[in-house]
Amino acid sequence: MARQGSLPYLLGSDFHRLAYVEFGNPAAPAVLCVHGLTRSGRDFDALAEYLAAQFHVICPDLPGRGKSDWLPDSALYQPASYVVALAHLLAA
Repeated sequence: MARQGSLPYLLGSDFHRLAYVEFGNPAAPAVLCVHGLTRSGRDFDALAEYLAAQFHVICPDLPGRGKSDWLPDSALYQPASYVVALAHLLAA
């Protein structure tokens, strides 16, 4: 069963919210499913449900996609910004 969540992350001098959906037992080994630039974390629902029996599957919405916050400057939509957001998610 999918559980939706979000967490704040700091990018530059501002906080933003990163939304995600997770499946499976949080104590199990983690699998991170990251979507392409024009998609959302919900693209992985079928795969995540299948893997949830053995893994903790985390499917984030990258910044500006799905239920995650939009960034204030289009120049921030770059891989380095996504790494910052995902690092906060993995550290949580």
